[in-house]
Amino acid sequence: MTQFELPKEFSRLLDPPENLNKLNIEACNQLMDKIICFYGMTGQPDLVDKLLPAYQVFLEKVHPALRFQTYQNVVDLVIKEEIGLHGLLPFLCGDVDPTIVSSAALDYIVLCPVEQNDAMQGPNELLEMIDDHVFLNPMAVISGLLMSGDSRVLNLLVPIRKKLNYDQAEQLTQTRPGMLTSALIDFYLSWLEDTDSETSPELFGLLAACFANLSLSCSDQVVYNIERFFPSNPSQAIQILQKWPLAEFAKSLERRLRSLAAREQGEPVMPEVIRAWGLSAYRSN
Repeated sequence: MTQFELPKEFSRLLDPPENLNKLNIEACNQLMDKIICFYGMTGQPDLVDKLLPAYQVFLEKVHPALRFQTYQNVVDLVIKEEIGLHGLLPFLCGDVDPTIVSSAALDYIVLCPVEQNDAMQGPNELLEMIDDHVFLNPMAVISGLLMSGDSRVLNLLVPIRKKLNYDQAEQLTQTRPGMLTSALIDFYLSWLEDTDSETSPELFGLLAACFANLSLSCSDQVVYNIERFFPSNPSQAIQILQKWPLAEFAKSLERRLRSLAAREQGEPVMPEVIRAWGLSAYRSN
């Protein structure tokens, strides 16, 4: 028996998957870990029909924090190349927790093998699956792509943001990147510029608040221009192309921010956004 061979007694528990409810939480968690690893190692298509219904029981029975621990165990094995990238798919397709799904999306794109030098193969695969309605929480998948902070990935998301309703946009603005990148700043600023404050005041206000928070929540006061390695590994993940002090980078945004303030309709919010970026605010008549 190999380390990830699926024992016959576990197979019996999956038929039907509701049998998982007979297990305590720890046993259920261990079982799903083994099943997902076995699938990641073998890629057996016939296991999917058992795996996804079982994951739904796992989703309802096990707390997100414990499910995330299971996810971390699996992604560590993917990084070590002990199991395949498809070992992440149960978390991407079967979970709804934003932290788990967004983490799986980010890890998927940076670990995805590249063919024909197409660095965007992983992101494009996930975007195609979004179009095919594969995911239970597609916005969390998009959040994971956004967390990459790489302009090549974020440019792929520009057409998508035009289709989002307010609730979806709100979910996306809750994404918390590990570092503040110039690509992320431009993604939100250009979205704000494309939004009419008169016809879409709620969305404009949401994006304005999000953009202000990018500056206010920047703990190291540095803006980075980065490119990720696709695929990457722990020793070679991100290349920093350039970096600026936050205050210096804010000055490069001043013209665009004041232009937004000048054409803003209704109750003004842009002066507060400008101040949040450390600039002197005023409102044009």
